[in-house]
Amino acid sequence: WFLSLFTAVFAYATSLCFSLFLLLINIEILHEYGKCNMPVGKDLQNDCDSPNKWGAFYSVALGLPVVIPICVFCGLLGTALMKWIVIGKFKPGCYSIDGLYYFRWLFVHHLEVFAIRWLLPTLPMRNTCFFNYWLRLMGADIGKNVVIDSLDIHEMCCLTVESNVTIQNNAMLTGHAFVKIKDSTVCTDLESNHLPNTEQIKDKQALFIGNCWLKQGSTVGPYAMVHPTHPHPFKKNFPSRITIVEGVLPGFQSTSRLGQTIQLKQNNCNSTSIPDALVWTPRIGILGQLEGFLTMIILQALAFTFPLWIMYHLFVPSEPTFFTWIGRCWLFFSPWPMGIPYA
Repeated sequence: WFLSLFTAVFAYATSLCFSLFLLLINIEILHEYGKCNMPVGKDLQNDCDSPNKWGAFYSVALGLPVVIPICVFCGLLGTALMKWIVIGKFKPGCYSIDGLYYFRWLFVHHLEVFAIRWLLPTLPMRNTCFFNYWLRLMGADIGKNVVIDSLDIHEMCCLTVESNVTIQNNAMLTGHAFVKIKDSTVCTDLESNHLPNTEQIKDKQALFIGNCWLKQGSTVGPYAMVHPTHPHPFKKNFPSRITIVEGVLPGFQSTSRLGQTIQLKQNNCNSTSIPDALVWTPRIGILGQLEGFLTMIILQALAFTFPLWIMYHLFVPSEPTFFTWIGRCWLFFSPWPMGIPYA
């Protein structure tokens, strides 16, 4: 539990500090440029005879619509880079929860959760090609004309989505599950950490990783859940680790623990016997996607303007002082908050 907690905290701290580091560096550059109306030096500082703090304010306020998407996209690229460095492509199988592979998976899992909860919602990523490109960057195999109206997607490299698939709002797709090993022969590739006998493997908690395959033209309903096939409790050496969704998986339903899906034929998806099974998920063109991005970015910049004005009015002096020098040293040279990304 201690290593799990440390891994979670370290993953979140790394992601948060990396994003804040990019944000602060960009704001510092804009502030120094606006303060003296001249290019910023190599040490990110400008010295001039008459610094203008309100010029710095306008420079930062006007630069926020550019800084926000830069930080978001760099954070997503950093998440993908760390994923491929730490664990690479996920390998289907059973893994002991006290093994090395589990902690590598846990670190990457929390990086993905940070991106899903904090980075992706900053911009309107749903139903956009940009989100599909990021999923491909994380290892997902996605076909053409795929509409994804959900951000709750994990273990992307375990996911295969064929063409013309629709994933409706807040559906969850995951490539992992936690299982209890009743028989050591069910998961023959269990990372047992050199356990001396099979009795200690029995009733052992394990991480299970499997693949999910959404076939062409299928639809995953709102709040549905697609997860990997669990090992069969009565069959040894159960070979299948692929959950297949074909047709329609209605809303609020889940693939069962044996890998079967509660599915309907496409021509029956509007039947009155399954009320609220599906919703309308629009396909947004590229112009509509860009319009949504620009609108959200401008609204976020406007929302930041008033708090930024209060900060400059109350905390930024017209002339540099000893306290501003101490604050700069603490911000950029102390172990916290910038020590973790440096490490």
